[in-house]
Amino acid sequence: MLSPMDRSYLPDALRRCALAGLLGVGCDEGDRFSPVRLDTSPNCATATTDVLVPNLDRPEQPWHRVRSIALDEPGRLDFWALVELDAQSQALSMVHVRDGAIDHSVPLPALLPDTVELTLRTGPNAGSAWLVESGPGTFRLMQLEAVSPGIDPLRAVSPDLGWFPGTDANLCGGSTSGPAEDPEYEPCDVTQWHRDLAFVEGQPYLLSIPPFSPNATMYIYAGALRVDLGVTERTQLEFFRRCDSSFVEPFDPGCDFELEKTTYPSLVVSGAQQDPSKPVHHQFIVRDRSVEGVPAAREAVGLALDLDEDDKLRGFVFSRDLDEVTVIPGAPSGLATDNVATYLLHPIEEGGARVTRLRTDIPDDGFVDNRFEVLSGLDLLDPPEDLQMLQLPGDVALGWVDEGAWNILKLFPDAPASSVQTSYAPQAPVTRVQSAGRGAYLVFKDHDLGPDLVQVRCAD
Repeated sequence: MLSPMDRSYLPDALRRCALAGLLGVGCDEGDRFSPVRLDTSPNCATATTDVLVPNLDRPEQPWHRVRSIALDEPGRLDFWALVELDAQSQALSMVHVRDGAIDHSVPLPALLPDTVELTLRTGPNAGSAWLVESGPGTFRLMQLEAVSPGIDPLRAVSPDLGWFPGTDANLCGGSTSGPAEDPEYEPCDVTQWHRDLAFVEGQPYLLSIPPFSPNATMYIYAGALRVDLGVTERTQLEFFRRCDSSFVEPFDPGCDFELEKTTYPSLVVSGAQQDPSKPVHHQFIVRDRSVEGVPAAREAVGLALDLDEDDKLRGFVFSRDLDEVTVIPGAPSGLATDNVATYLLHPIEEGGARVTRLRTDIPDDGFVDNRFEVLSGLDLLDPPEDLQMLQLPGDVALGWVDEGAWNILKLFPDAPASSVQTSYAPQAPVTRVQSAGRGAYLVFKDHDLGPDLVQVRCAD
């Protein structure tokens, strides 16, 4: 891969400086943009914002509208953008901007008929991005790598993977020929099942999480992706419920009876890891547990996926019903990580929302006590509907829009009441905010000049 100082692939200096004016940044005497140097160290109580590129849809830009962005790495002006080329056709294209100049342009193939959502995701390596096309029974991936003009950046387009996990998911039916017989399950209709792209130690996986379980086991289906983005090495991960050793003795027959009658009638994915550079992938699930058809608890579940010593996918689940509050699915919800923990944003049945810290740095000893901690001291009794968990480089924050400004509460987990709120308030009112990579966000405003590309970082 070319180093940042290798300019042999770039357009001439005049064109670069002209585009520097388009992007609203300076062009130095070395004919390239100076990188934005950021201190991305965690454990601060206050965040600040740096505008990397203002007003991305100004009339002089070589596109009509930016729909989403995936920043190559924090603090630099290199990014992939999903854009509409003109207002009439609304044709979609991917463009890569390096040092303020477009060095790749990739027209996109026609979308699948049932596509509902198109999401641009940052890849685990600088210059990589993934376009995720999804809908009922539809899931397609496009992998892009910005290397050099001589190499096609569109590395692969997957087939439609909306069938996954297919007949591997034998969880439906459950008919029996007698009371002493084990249920016989059949393949499910997986059309509406949750699917997601996950990176585990830099390797891409397709995940599918059933919305229920007919027994006391939670199932996760995963498929490693080949170079052509077809599915290989399908894995069914099974997470069995265990008796709470603080209440029953091992091998207690009452515990066995309860487990036999336990089901999970609802499993809702409420957040997924936003940072693909981490070796472990995390997901947040809200799980309803029933015994003999009677609701027993609603649990917060943290799922962690990594690779074992043989490079095989494995997982760990940490779950519990939270003390004094009842977690519920729905907005606002999300997940972010720092260097020692996973943070879950979720509403609660009693009103308002909570941020729960799940300590994933503690060795797995078979117990979940003290892993979950509700962060106290945060004013979330009446949270805004657009409240987001913000993933910074190695750090976490909350963000929401209020009265035309984007408010950012930098979480200080060890002393949550010390978390400090700051605001980004451009001249035009802010309408919504969208993730654009680790610590980077597209801030959309109430005008026709397009969003600002903004980096959030710890204050100096």
